[in-house]
Amino acid sequence: MLEACVFAVFVEFLALGSLALSGLGLGFLLAPELARTLALTVAGHGPLTFAAIAAVPVLSGVMVGLHALWGVSLELGARLSGADWRPARGLRFAFYSCGWDLLTSPAGLLFGCVSGGAAQAWRDTVSAARVPRVAMDAYLMHSRELSDARVVRVRRLVIVFTGVPILVGILAMMWLVVEAIARVV
Repeated sequence: MLEACVFAVFVEFLALGSLALSGLGLGFLLAPELARTLALTVAGHGPLTFAAIAAVPVLSGVMVGLHALWGVSLELGARLSGADWRPARGLRFAFYSCGWDLLTSPAGLLFGCVSGGAAQAWRDTVSAARVPRVAMDAYLMHSRELSDARVVRVRRLVIVFTGVPILVGILAMMWLVVEAIARVV
């Protein structure tokens, strides 16, 4: 289990780090003055500098946590559909699925271009974006030995089990942002 978790953290860090670097590069390319001003503002304020430096590791942890929530939700849905409770199996599946995030990131595109050319890299990225549902269904049918009808039920339960906490988290973050803005204004 530890290996799967380490893999998840590493690939999410690479994926989000490459996204951040690509965004910075694009910002400097498209709006150099604005990007320069923002960079100087962030660099000149300690809390903003800390937030900028911590953003990728924190978001990587959040993404791994969301994958873990998905894995536990898969197992809970499977359990409610008649399968045995095996949360470690669901977590391993979810942690290794973080590799799809790397494949669909700028780093994944770059690795793909280097190893197989731009056209192949693009095809791999499109495939990686489509594979999660297929892989989840295969996991539930073959690894958890659920029927097609039960797989559909688990899919619905997973949406609820992952969607509700994510929605609550988004609403909480929005509330915190509004509160922070209200204190400044």
